[in-house]
Amino acid sequence: MNDIHRAEQAEFKAIAEETLELLKSLGATGAHLSVSRSQNDELNLDAGKFSLVRTTISSSISINAFIGNKYGNAGTNTLDKTAIEKAARDAVASAELSEPDDANAIAPGIGEHEYVFVEEEVDLGRVYDRVTEFLADTKKEFPLIDFVQFIASFTSSGSYYANSNGTRVYTAGTGYTGGGTVCARDGERVSSMSGVGFTDRHLDKPIIDYPENRRTLGELERQIETVPYEGKTVGTILMPAGIAQEFIGYIVGNCLGNGALVAGISPWRDKIGEKVTDEKFSFVFDRADKRLKDFSPVTNDGYIAEKQVIIENGILKSFALSQYGALKTGLPRATDTSCYIVEGGETPLDEIIAGIENGILMNRFSGGSPTPDGTFSGVAKNSFRIADGKIAEAVSETMVSGNFLEMFNNIIAISRETIEDGSNVMPWIAVSGVTISGK
Repeated sequence: MNDIHRAEQAEFKAIAEETLELLKSLGATGAHLSVSRSQNDELNLDAGKFSLVRTTISSSISINAFIGNKYGNAGTNTLDKTAIEKAARDAVASAELSEPDDANAIAPGIGEHEYVFVEEEVDLGRVYDRVTEFLADTKKEFPLIDFVQFIASFTSSGSYYANSNGTRVYTAGTGYTGGGTVCARDGERVSSMSGVGFTDRHLDKPIIDYPENRRTLGELERQIETVPYEGKTVGTILMPAGIAQEFIGYIVGNCLGNGALVAGISPWRDKIGEKVTDEKFSFVFDRADKRLKDFSPVTNDGYIAEKQVIIENGILKSFALSQYGALKTGLPRATDTSCYIVEGGETPLDEIIAGIENGILMNRFSGGSPTPDGTFSGVAKNSFRIADGKIAEAVSETMVSGNFLEMFNNIIAISRETIEDGSNVMPWIAVSGVTISGK
């Protein structure tokens, strides 16, 4: 740990200890809090030209106070002593006014820990060189692409979690991130917009080589010219990694998480140990997976995260419950609920596409929240028709509808290839039984 992080750890520890003592003096019987600071050194690109260089520093403290089984919280976006004292008083006042709930509890103490992942000095020159290179690479390979906006940055961050049961965890690290909006333009004809980006510890390769960037840029050029999807059919949806993750998120929200299970509306409430998806599908949470960018090892409720198997070969193994959700429902707490890991299947992506007679490659989905039973409908955007085993023409906005629970029981194939975007590991997934509606 370098001197900067040591000094920051000492500063955060002093703030945490003083705040915990203040909360106790105000009548809190327990508390947990998080102190954090990040420095963001940033380059902005607008309309393909560098427009801004800046450094921003943000600090905050989040305070959670308990009076018996009553709970309240407050926070502030400054580490000013007066502001912290006010936030502590507000958290206790919020607890005093809240309703008692036996599920309100503080995690047991896990002692003192420190995790420092990467310690690089800020190097905006590297960021500038990589973004300049990205512009040149894109112009060479995809000359019709326009950059609407792109922001790249180097971030150094630190956080300190503490609770009244003795947990003290300092986490710090550095890394590079970037992202922005692009479209394709040919004269007056313009494609819809899409996003490109990267997340990396070291930024040691061209930005165009990060996951999905080349595919996105190439497909945008083809999307300048779109045709309506003809007719209405029940067909196949090929979901790239990002869309697969989005629909798995529906599973988490509707079937596995606090909201659905506490409310008693999860369709999987009594299905632990039963088949809930196609046997080709397995899904875990694991923020410690080495393929990911480093994440804080502490869960939001104060535990050290461990790999959590949710679905294994189609069998439901556990739910994604926090400590509160577990106490509220009487079901086991999940040891982690962040960072989706779905391993690749046995079929190369090219073979999956070759086996689809009628369907669409859905790159974006815009729709409302699914109903509790899994029914969804919305619009497929930036998408392509798949016909006779080949990706055909780009289609204009096309309605898709179905039931996502049925979709995951109708998996045709999971790609051997996976996308590792720094936050998740995800393959492509092809599913049948989705209604596709065009003109």
